Amino acid sequence: ISLSTLSGPTVGQALTDLGKSLSQMDEVATAVMLGAQNHYETFLQHLFSHLGFSKELTRMATRDLIKLPILIRTILNSDKRKHEMLADLLLELKRENLSLKKLEEVSKSSDMPALLSQLEASISHARRQLGEQPSSSHSATALYRLLGHQNRFYDDDLTLLIRPLISTNEEPLRRTLLQCLEATWTDRTTPKLMTSWARYPQSIRYRITDLILRKARDKRPFIQALEKGSVRPDQLTRSQQLQLLRDRHQEIASLAGKFFEPISTTLSAADKRAALSLGGNRVKGLSIFEDRCLVCHGRTAGEASLGPDVFSLSSRSSTAYLDAILNPNQSVDPRYIGYDIELKDGSEFSGIIRSERGRQLVIQQRDGSERVVPRSSIHSLQGSGLSLMPEGLLEGLSPQEIADLLSFLQTN
Repeated sequence: ISLSTLSGPTVGQALTDLGKSLSQMDEVATAVMLGAQNHYETFLQHLFSHLGFSKELTRMATRDLIKLPILIRTILNSDKRKHEMLADLLLELKRENLSLKKLEEVSKSSDMPALLSQLEASISHARRQLGEQPSSSHSATALYRLLGHQNRFYDDDLTLLIRPLISTNEEPLRRTLLQCLEATWTDRTTPKLMTSWARYPQSIRYRITDLILRKARDKRPFIQALEKGSVRPDQLTRSQQLQLLRDRHQEIASLAGKFFEPISTTLSAADKRAALSLGGNRVKGLSIFEDRCLVCHGRTAGEASLGPDVFSLSSRSSTAYLDAILNPNQSVDPRYIGYDIELKDGSEFSGIIRSERGRQLVIQQRDGSERVVPRSSIHSLQGSGLSLMPEGLLEGLSPQEIADLLSFLQTN
């Protein structure tokens, strides 16, 4: 902070060097940002050449409407990683519930309208590039992220995001495309995804199904695909089948019952005794965990997840673990009670209330992602009083497979 009281062209560089060397320390990074107040543009110009610091910088700047125009101008004038940084900027603005239109309204900077016009032009340029160049290009990832975090989303943009899923084998690009589809999800997304179902690799079908089950308000296009035979029941994992059978809309759950075996929520006393007496294979248990538990629980201790950290409970007995899985609502920690949220725009989702920030709620959704929701946008918020963990998770597993899962949980 004392550095900022000095004058001269080397001060911005000195602050940048300090930020580079100590950027992993939050307190120091914050102090450097405060110290850069009088040399902010110089600071940014030097710092943007340093990989790994721009996201934190962007996060801090989006909360400061005085610095924000400088940040936008510096990014637009940057030669390196321009699209990547613009995507980071749009993502942070979205997290702060700031659309570009709203940003123009609240900003007192006379430069903001022109800067936002340039930003919109950059997005249009990215759209044209993606329409012209091969979608598997490594450099396209930043362009897709920019497209996926914009405020105005068109049908043609949806086509641009879906098309590469058919052909690309690049996992980072696949992951980016699926994240962008999730961020821009509308009622048009499910039907559009289903039109290319036969052309997706099976691994992508699995992930698209997960996305539809998690995001779609109306799952009828997916059920209709099952009725027509374009989606086969065996292309869904049992966990995905169970999600449809448990759908909150009775019509969907009833229709799903035509294609999938009903849910079994019980385990016979004999099977329970066998599962607890058998030796388990933790490697096989990992596979079962990934299929049935990973969507809500992290893979390792301490990993962020929707449900409790099950690995921090590894001292539990097999019997305690098994009872908790069979009876998830027997003893529910209030932190993990599920809520159904309906917004005034008609969209619906569910999750747990992770925290409250004044006029906002932070909802952690089933995929583990956090969503900041202004209270003013909520039409209804209903607590189920139940755990988000469904009954019947062990349905269809043999005693040996249950023993494998318990072995993984206790030894991971």
